[in-house]
Amino acid sequence: MKNSIPKSIYRALRKIEETGHTAYLVGGFVRNSILGLPSDDFDIATSMHPNEIKKLFKNHYDTGSAYGTVPLFFYGRKLEITTYRTEEHYKNHRAPEKVTFVSNLKDDLARRDFTINAIALGKDGTIEDPFGGQADLQNGIIRTVGNPQERFSEDALRMLRALRFSASLGFEIEAKTTAAIKENARLCAALSKERITAELEKILLSSAPEKAALAFNYGLLRHTVESGKEIDLSSLRAAKATLTLRLSLLCRLLQETGLIKTPAAFLASLSLSNIQETECTAICNILERIENNRVTIKKLTARYGTNAMEEALQLTKKETAATYYDARRKKECMEEKDLALQGRDLHALGLQGGKIGEALQLLLFHVHKHPQDNKAALLRALLSEKFGI
Repeated sequence: MKNSIPKSIYRALRKIEETGHTAYLVGGFVRNSILGLPSDDFDIATSMHPNEIKKLFKNHYDTGSAYGTVPLFFYGRKLEITTYRTEEHYKNHRAPEKVTFVSNLKDDLARRDFTINAIALGKDGTIEDPFGGQADLQNGIIRTVGNPQERFSEDALRMLRALRFSASLGFEIEAKTTAAIKENARLCAALSKERITAELEKILLSSAPEKAALAFNYGLLRHTVESGKEIDLSSLRAAKATLTLRLSLLCRLLQETGLIKTPAAFLASLSLSNIQETECTAICNILERIENNRVTIKKLTARYGTNAMEEALQLTKKETAATYYDARRKKECMEEKDLALQGRDLHALGLQGGKIGEALQLLLFHVHKHPQDNKAALLRALLSEKFGI
């Protein structure tokens, strides 16, 4: 165990044990501590019932006590305390319809997804590991607790979580677990867009984003993309680890492989903010149209904006980016805001309404080709010729 238990969490464990109940840290903190990785994911499993937990800890907010979970703040730390439980009758391959509180830690660990997440840590450093999670951590293996067919039938999200842990930890998914993922992939169609997107984002932002290919190759997202083709996403690793950049490159690769017809349709199948969807769509459109041509680069910048262009340039050939930045260094006009004449100037010259927009587009088109003409006097002369003002 390479990370020590924070004092506040130790106090919470001791506070529960002083009532005669048992309590252990479980989940992400335990897993990451064994691996020597940082974690602020504090989950406590206990034999204490939810109502007793709420009486013992005052700073709680009741969002999940029906399932045995009481989120709260204790000495400034956020943690969740959950009663040992078993689960039955999963609805839509996601949420259990029946939860039974139990007194045995092993019964609680048996309901968890993977062996590496089914390890419990006591306040004195003792470890309870009935399913061999420590050995799987040492060997770099993702393996379900018990029968993988049952675990994935209960909760289809576990299949995407397996890929996420594989990507973030650099682990391999055990053969029987992999086979069960492929066999049960269709169950992911019941998952919400929000859940799918959250897992896909974590995979894309990991140190092995190329493992997102498994979600497509195994058919986990066949309800959002065309199936039957495998994809290689190895180029994702070279892209800067931002969601918009890697998601845009993913869309481009999916389109080139024929798994999606347009990036817009795939992006709409996810749960993204309006800003994220707009940025990714802009980057994808630029990548589809860009070439190492000064005028083309300026037109695309004018249409989609500087931010989208500079993101997209990270995914293009170096010479194309060099052309763009050379134009920037020379302060060549790319967008309307760069023009020597603005809308207020055109209004003062006598243009009204839609004519102002038309004139700005004319001027922008001209200076894209003739950057040296971006001077107020020259642009007024051009307007005089075209509009008679």
